[in-house]
Amino acid sequence: MKDRKKIRIHIPGGNLPPVELRNIISLANSLNADFIEPSSRQEILFDIPFSGAANGEYLVKLKALPFSFDDASKPSTNLVTSQPVVDIYSKSSWVSEGVYLDILSDLDKNPSLKINITDLEQEMFPWWGGNLNYVASEKLGFWHLIWEDNEKNLKVFPELIYTNLIQSVSRDMTQAILTNKYSSAMKMSTDFKTFLQTQNQEKWKQKKFPRTEGFHRYGNKYWLGLFARDYKFPISLLESLCQISAQTQSAKLGITPWKTFLFRDIQEKDLPKWSEVLEKYRWNTRHSGLELSWFVTDQDEDAGFLKKKILKKLDSVDVFPAGFSLGIFSEGETQITHIKVERKYRFPKLKFFGSNYFIYFSNTPWNRASQINPVANVGTSWKAVETISNIISGKLDNLTTTKDEDIISIIPKKSRELYQCAHCLTIYNPEFGDLEQSIPLNTNWENVQETYRCQVCESPKSDFKLISLSAV
Repeated sequence: MKDRKKIRIHIPGGNLPPVELRNIISLANSLNADFIEPSSRQEILFDIPFSGAANGEYLVKLKALPFSFDDASKPSTNLVTSQPVVDIYSKSSWVSEGVYLDILSDLDKNPSLKINITDLEQEMFPWWGGNLNYVASEKLGFWHLIWEDNEKNLKVFPELIYTNLIQSVSRDMTQAILTNKYSSAMKMSTDFKTFLQTQNQEKWKQKKFPRTEGFHRYGNKYWLGLFARDYKFPISLLESLCQISAQTQSAKLGITPWKTFLFRDIQEKDLPKWSEVLEKYRWNTRHSGLELSWFVTDQDEDAGFLKKKILKKLDSVDVFPAGFSLGIFSEGETQITHIKVERKYRFPKLKFFGSNYFIYFSNTPWNRASQINPVANVGTSWKAVETISNIISGKLDNLTTTKDEDIISIIPKKSRELYQCAHCLTIYNPEFGDLEQSIPLNTNWENVQETYRCQVCESPKSDFKLISLSAV
């Protein structure tokens, strides 16, 4: 990657006709790109050799596309919408494909702040994914505006926003946030937690991660989600799928924030053709749910490597992280995850000389108003792996913060309730129990039978004394 140039193509709203993807694929192929990668912000990413970028020929080809583009090594501020799943989930919603298109036709294609436009009825896209979040209300043509202040707090604009005003409101809000000069209406905005108290909260949170992969029926049609473990899709596979789409003249294509491609409007009679392509490339559409909901920063090889280390660690201790999601991000990024690992470089611009890993945990990641608890600040990747493994394996259920040199870690309350034999100093740890005496893991001292004896000197249970962790 170090000898290659990264390219990012902005796909406003994430809606990409297959014929346009085919044009991007053809261009990427001509520039000797190896893979196509969808981003969490509904963009197309690929990299080309520096040798092919030196003469500027790639710029001429990119400018011929109907999309804006930039250097993918720089921060991204693209538009994101739930348009790719229109009709799949939100059957009763007034937000149609035409509504999205009308809004996108007015907005800047690459705004200074990330704008997120979603329908609350759908289940695929998080409503809080941007700095400015327009969420469809129950009132036809009007949107809630949930915005993020400079301290990352979510605020609810005091009035609903009419569709035709989204452009002007976005412009004014962006200027105010960037200059930190809030208008009177912004100052009157309600804290989102307060807002939830007057709303039907069930509509503002989702309890499970959506299906993002494989064939799924909706109505009398199907949609196909495609996921890649490393988020890199072979150009030949996508080329073949675009050919099938052209032959059947039915499928539409979108990019989801889960870094997946989504083909929809597939007719049942055409399913064998789509399946044949997937079989030809031996493409897996049955990944574990934990992989589908684990994120890393776009085109971040270090984050991807850390993700693999965590999965390897969990496998070594035979722990399956069902129900957990994890995200490994650069500083300031957000996504739907139970466990968030934020890497902060000591020299951010240079991105070397090490980094610290700040680890956070939330019980309800779909609802961003929920408490996000800081769990650890560790200085090495293996310490981050160990901490995350402990969270997922249940060793950190009851969290209490303590500090040990430069490592802020979480010690489970059960582990701190240690009992020590007064004679030989053997320690009973509730976390490990005493399997030789048929006492299972996580057995508290008060639940240990009175006939228990020290495994070393056979002293009775009454000779054990409660000690503090510092004493150990």
